[in-house]
Amino acid sequence: FTVTDAVLARYRTAKARRGALDFADLIDKTRALLANPGIGPWILYKLDSRLSHILVDEAQDTSEAQWDIIQRLEQEFTAGAGAREHRRTMFAVGDEKQSIYGFQGAAPKSFAEMRRLFKKRHDDADRKFNNTPLTVSFRSTVEVLSAVDRVFSGDDRARGLSFDGTVAPTHASNRLDVDDLGFVELWPLITKTPDVDPDDFIEPDAADRAVDAIAADSPSGRLARRIANHCLLLIKNGDPTGRPVRPGDIMILVRRRNALFEAIISSLKQAGVAVAGADRLKVAQHIAVRDCLALARAAIAPGDDYALACALKSPLIGCDDDDLIAIAPKRAGRLIDALESAAASNKKFAAAFATIERWRARAALGPFGFFGLMLEAEGGRLALTKRLGAEAGDALDEFLSRALEFEQRDGASLAAFAARFDETDLEIKRDLDQGANEVRVMTVHASKGLEAPIVILPDTTGKPEGRGAPTVLPLPTLEGAAPLAVWAPSGATPAAIRSARDAAKVAIEEEYRRLLYVALTRARNGLIIAGAVGRDRAPDNSWYAQIVGALEEGDVATGAKLWDAEARNGQEPVRYWRSASREPKARSAQAKSVEQSARAQAPLWATTVAATEHGAAPPLSPSRTAEAA
Repeated sequence: FTVTDAVLARYRTAKARRGALDFADLIDKTRALLANPGIGPWILYKLDSRLSHILVDEAQDTSEAQWDIIQRLEQEFTAGAGAREHRRTMFAVGDEKQSIYGFQGAAPKSFAEMRRLFKKRHDDADRKFNNTPLTVSFRSTVEVLSAVDRVFSGDDRARGLSFDGTVAPTHASNRLDVDDLGFVELWPLITKTPDVDPDDFIEPDAADRAVDAIAADSPSGRLARRIANHCLLLIKNGDPTGRPVRPGDIMILVRRRNALFEAIISSLKQAGVAVAGADRLKVAQHIAVRDCLALARAAIAPGDDYALACALKSPLIGCDDDDLIAIAPKRAGRLIDALESAAASNKKFAAAFATIERWRARAALGPFGFFGLMLEAEGGRLALTKRLGAEAGDALDEFLSRALEFEQRDGASLAAFAARFDETDLEIKRDLDQGANEVRVMTVHASKGLEAPIVILPDTTGKPEGRGAPTVLPLPTLEGAAPLAVWAPSGATPAAIRSARDAAKVAIEEEYRRLLYVALTRARNGLIIAGAVGRDRAPDNSWYAQIVGALEEGDVATGAKLWDAEARNGQEPVRYWRSASREPKARSAQAKSVEQSARAQAPLWATTVAATEHGAAPPLSPSRTAEAA
């Protein structure tokens, strides 16, 4: 806490020096102002004459402090003459089941409490109050929604999804056509192999701490490859209901951006599946940016063997491991000298040496001039994006922007920029547009508000508490007192600490279930549940265990249950969740033949590259007298 206090004190000083307020300051100061008995009532009186409507969107993610401000503004709507003279409204829309931003202060329980408070105020003022539940989904198929309802059936499974007395969620699909079928696939859990030490594998909750990439033969590595292969098959053959599938129709959701996240993206790229890459990028750590900086360092300091080796292996030059092995291990001096010697008898090394020399001659340029020339005029951007994917372009755009900003602010020093940029922690959020027709891989939090025809959930075996129970716990205080936080290691056993730890555990488990609900309901047509764990089975309180336990019970009311299916296209067998009355009808051989024939008879122009179009020539005009003279 000593370090935390010092950091916060410096932060407050920096804000005061600039006269700046952050978002939390705006909330806290507004709340304190309205609650101030000396001036708060006067401010509310002045605001009351100007307010007619209050709209709260995403109300389930509103914090307690924000609700306090809202209820103070709304209280005059139903009090005294103001409740009768004007028709003023309060409208709040939200879904407690989708409250997943507890780390930002979201308080889903407050949504239900505020609903009861506003209802009481309206009833006391003899004004109409509507509580309208919306249970019809226009997004998901019957199969997907029935699986969601089953997963959260019962008090224990649904705990934390509602705070108004309602237990399990129930949904109705608007997609009731008998031919509008969906699918839910349950893949067998990928576990450790018997002859391998489990310590060799990275657990899902420890994957974000991994130094190196996960092993190819680990459960997570095998799962990543299976997902990539299955995406290829979906794109080639369509989904189990017969719908065609494009890469942009597939969304893969994980809990965190960990080693499994990176392995899935890498496996998709290796399989040749169009993939949008990561939804968030740490610019300074992106391999495309590292390649640019490596070439810059090699140009500035030719004796930096490591920088030169990295530059040689990058797409900017194009050498590989075999090339480095040929010149590096037995060299007598610097790597640049070994490269120059090899250039005399090898065309590839000659081209690489010429490239390095060309950039050494340009090292006096400023960072924007140097990297702009490298990426645009010299074709570096094309080379990097061709190997690394479209996401490299976003990282390079931000990198160039920072280079220009540095050059304008601090001068045209390439060496200073390279050293300074290494220390930055710049992260950008990418907009993964479905229209780009690429598989999207993102966290469940990032997918909020999005949807996809097919959703794959591979990160299902982690525990709710992740890497362990929290050690900093909030303790209840007297009303109006500042919140109290205590550091409580696992050995601390006072009653107040135990109570706070239990409450924190319950809150984590409840948000863990709500996160699963959000993940499941992103799917329009199909849902694929998978998992990998470095043990014999998934933890009892994991998503995978909850889903399997619920679906294996079946649904007596609808007759839906898990059905075993034969292996398709050389993959392991899976189980499907569906009702016998809504079984997909296989397309006939004749129908498939007609489709293939239609594709085969496509007109020639459909596969011919269009000719380059030139702009229209300027219109002819008579010569001017001045020009003629």
